[in-house]
Formats: sequence, structure tokens, C-alpha cells
Amino acid sequence: SQSCASLDYTKGSLACGAKCILDSSACGCAAKAYVTQNASGSYSCYQSSDSRWISKLEGAKVTFEYESNGSCVKTVEDCYESRTCKCSNGDCQCTKSGSCSEGSTGCNYGYCTLKYHCPSGTYTSDELDNFVGSSDTSSDTSSDTSSDTSSDTSGNSSAIKSITWDCGSLKYQADGSDGWTITWSNDDNQYTAWGDGLGFKESGDKKSLGVSKVSGSSASSFTGTDLWTGYGKGSIVSVSGILYMWVCEGDPGNEVNWSGWECAKHSRLYKSTDKGKSWSKASWNFTRTDNGILTPSFLQAGKDNTSAKDNYVYSYSIDDKYGNSYTLPNPGKVDLMRVNKNNIMNSPYQYFAGLDSNNNPSWTSDITKRKSVITNSNEGLGWTVSAIYYPPIDRYILITEHTTSHAGNLIVYDAPNPWGPWTIVEKNTNWCGFSTVMGGYIAPKWINGNNFTFVFSGPKTYDRWNTVTGTFETY
Repeated sequence: SQSCASLDYTKGSLACGAKCILDSSACGCAAKAYVTQNASGSYSCYQSSDSRWISKLEGAKVTFEYESNGSCVKTVEDCYESRTCKCSNGDCQCTKSGSCSEGSTGCNYGYCTLKYHCPSGTYTSDELDNFVGSSDTSSDTSSDTSSDTSSDTSGNSSAIKSITWDCGSLKYQADGSDGWTITWSNDDNQYTAWGDGLGFKESGDKKSLGVSKVSGSSASSFTGTDLWTGYGKGSIVSVSGILYMWVCEGDPGNEVNWSGWECAKHSRLYKSTDKGKSWSKASWNFTRTDNGILTPSFLQAGKDNTSAKDNYVYSYSIDDKYGNSYTLPNPGKVDLMRVNKNNIMNSPYQYFAGLDSNNNPSWTSDITKRKSVITNSNEGLGWTVSAIYYPPIDRYILITEHTTSHAGNLIVYDAPNPWGPWTIVEKNTNWCGFSTVMGGYIAPKWINGNNFTFVFSGPKTYDRWNTVTGTFETY
């Protein structure tokens, strides 16, 4: 271990692989922490999951030194720090600890965003683990280009620089219902599938699964109308004026318990030709313990699927045969399957089977030969997945969880094709300070250039329809 004083280092003075594990007797820091030193010379301690980072504050200037996976690669940048507090009523400011003060009238759902402004770009505090900086010509300039040091998916997005979340724009209703997968149909309405609640009515008996119509031009001005209820959990899409829904089902005859992991035993297609008022079922289904298909989710491709680039409808799913809790499958794998848009209710589907010698996707009808499009070997992924084609930037966006479920651990990927190659845009812990969020969906109708509305939910406080707005910053 090292004392706080020994961390008053000069550039390049640390030996390769040195760990910043502080001596708690010297400065009161817990193990595996990093320090900042303010202008007066005193130190503050911060917890860090990655002991390779050391930061030293000199007035407003922060110097980061990064040692890449023990390879002795060091890059240094001088960065300036800024804090912005987002609050639903606008009456708050950031404290030195990074929290939001209440202000004179209180601060509902306040969240303080810390950013570092560096020569190579602007980084949030969550992105420091991905920081590679600008080259230090006095050192070996080769570096690990992985956008997530614990992921098998390498590379940073070439299209999206960052996402700005307006966490203070939070709006909510439909208390007690979660899920809220959402699609945009040819009648210009959006349709959403929810579960374990009362829907927008917020009255009556709790339902396992529901479908509702969302009419309106924005999250600030819409009407939610409940249409149908059933059993299970659903992911919905509109194609050629018809609604389709993946429904995870439990054992037949035990419909009352079709919730949580019980409902993940089977995944079956449903179809509605009357805009969600009634549904018919496919005669076949995926069985999780046989093939590992867990809660498939449709790729959204614009209004009524009209932004699709080919004649296929794509679905993503977590690959997990035996999980029986909300512990994320580890290694985390996301699989991809597709079907012709004129044959959605019929099997067999085609499954992604890897890339050929020309980097073109290959497909198989043998589910046992499928390959994952995203793999995370150390943290896990899942258990919900959302995917959308985002026309203004011509990218596919996929959002899921990492490390721990129901903890705001959202990870955002992007790709030029439905099968990839997928790169990480950002990886969050306790996203927006909404500590129990388990996933969400970009509302396809409410996209305006690089600005979008994100619909999300989670247990406890966020067990409801929630929305915030976000903006993609592109290169």
C-alpha cells in the first residue's frame, strides 16, 4: 500500500503495474481508492473499481495517467472538471461531493453530472474507465482500443461520441406497471406492452401482461389507452399494419404465475390484426431450457417497420438456459435471429452464424449453430434487451444491463448493421441516479434528429412508465 503523500508523483514516476491502494492509516481511505488533491494540498478519497486510475487535482486541472492492462502503456492528458446538476424543478446546484443540493424549494430527482474536458474529448465520470487519452510521445503509444475493458466487444463507436441524458426531464405515470416495450404503427400511434400492473388506468386488478395505445406527439403530451390484458411478458413490433408480440410464457394451466422467471420458460409469438384489441398465438414456441432463448425483443425500424433496410424482421435475445434469478447471465451473450416480414408467425427462423471470409453475415436454420453478436465475458449482460434503428445517424442502437440487474447499470451499444460490429457508446452505473432501473426503450415516434425520448422502468420507485430525454452527440 502507499501513503497519500507518496502519491504526489510526477509524470511517469509510477512503475508499470503499480496499484493505487491507499494506506487507510495514512489518510482514512478504504482500499482500492484513488485520491484528489485540492489547491490547498489536502486529499480527498474516492472509491474506484479500477485501481489503475490515479488523479491529482491542481486547482481546476486534473492529470490522468493510464496503465493499459499491465502493458506499460501510459497516456496523459490535462483535463478540466465541470459539474452540472439536473433537477426536475431546476432549483439545485452541485455540491463538492457530486450530489445535488436541494436549493430553496427542494430538488426532486436531482442528479449531478461530472464531466472532464480533455484535449481528446469530453468524458463523464462513468467513462473514465474507458479513457485512453492522447498519445504521450515519450512513451509507447500502442494502447488497448477496447471500449470496455471487461467486454469481448472491442472498439469505440465511430459514429456516436457521447449521450447527454436530461435526467431532470423525468416524467412518469401508470404507477405499478413495468416493461413498456414500444413500437410505432401505420396509424401514427405508438403501442406498448407492459406487465405486472394496472396499465394507464391505474385501477382494477393487477394484470400480468397488457397492451396499450400511446397517442401524442411527445412524452409531455400523450394519452395512454389500455387495450388488452393477458399473461406473460411482451415485446411488441408493428409490421405492415399488423402488431406482433413475443410473449414469454410459463407452464400451460399455471397462467396466474406467468411473471418473473416463471414466464421465461417459453417464448411464443402473438399477432393482432386489430391494433392490439385481440391476439392469436403461434402454434410453436422457443423453450428456454432447450435452446437458451430468453425474452426475445424485436428490432424497431421506424414507423411500421418502413425504415428497415431489407425484407427481414430481426429479434435479439439473451442466451441463457438455466438462470433462475435476476443474476445476469455470465458470460453475457446477445443472440440475433430474423424472419421474412411476410412470414413472421411461421418457423423456422434464421439465426446469425457468424461472418464469412468477406465479413458478410451467414445464417443458419439450426438453432444449435447460432453465434452471439455481442459477448461480455466478465460482467454478464441482460436480462432485457432493446434495439432500434436510428435513422438520423444511420446506426442501430442496443441497450441492455451489465454486471447487476435492477441497479441502473445500463450499457449502450451501436452498430452499422443489425449483426454489428457492435461497439460501446457508454456504460453506466446507477444511470441518472435512478438506482433500480432495469432497462428501457427509445420511443420510435419521439425521435427528432439527434434528440430522443427514452421510456424505462424498474422495481420500487421506477415501477411505472418513466421517460427522460436524451441527445446523441455524433462525430
